[in-house]
Amino acid sequence: MNTLLAIAIGLGAAFNLGFQPETAPDPGGHEYIFVFLDTGPAEDLTDEQLGEAFKGHFANMNRLIEEGKLLLAGPFGESDSGRQHRGLWIFQAPDVEAALEFGRTDPTVKAGIFVLDGYRFATAAPVDQLPRLEREDRQRREAEHADEWQGRAYIIAIAPMTGEMTGEMTGVFIAGRMISDNPDQPDRLILWLDAEDAESAGELLPDPDRWELHLWYGTKMVERMARE
Repeated sequence: MNTLLAIAIGLGAAFNLGFQPETAPDPGGHEYIFVFLDTGPAEDLTDEQLGEAFKGHFANMNRLIEEGKLLLAGPFGESDSGRQHRGLWIFQAPDVEAALEFGRTDPTVKAGIFVLDGYRFATAAPVDQLPRLEREDRQRREAEHADEWQGRAYIIAIAPMTGEMTGEMTGVFIAGRMISDNPDQPDRLILWLDAEDAESAGELLPDPDRWELHLWYGTKMVERMARE
């Protein structure tokens, strides 16, 4: 397995990007499975078919969360990158194929609305604590007032781990390495930033032009996890 870039995680904590990909040290972090939900081949589905598929989509995600398999999920907003990423999942799974099998139980995947693209994901962030934080937050909200779940926007920044990357950063909630099993595709560094638009993300990133930026919507517990 390729080694993970050793970086400190946390809002306001600075970390240094100075490394060569082949010599990045291993911090003894966690490994999960990261899955992109990309635009699928389905066409001409009726409104009723779409509605049923997405109703099942949310029910299936709730089931996977309750079973301890799905740790993080959320949709992407509009992207200027030209990529067809529609959402992401992070699974607790032994390997990519097992995570993809979990994902293939989703009605939107079965209907061809989404196709799945999976990677091993190494990070120092305790992503497996997010479901617990979400449950605690839900209990707090229910005790105080019955409001609906609320999330927030983040910018996710992705860059190939090729050549030397240098610079210090702050405002990173999660950072990790998407590990490619394809020898022709480099591993990628992925960051969840404390930013809600490309301009504010660019102020955080060293060499902003080399990063692919995605607007993503997810739980506020990503921010809380980084603060703990």
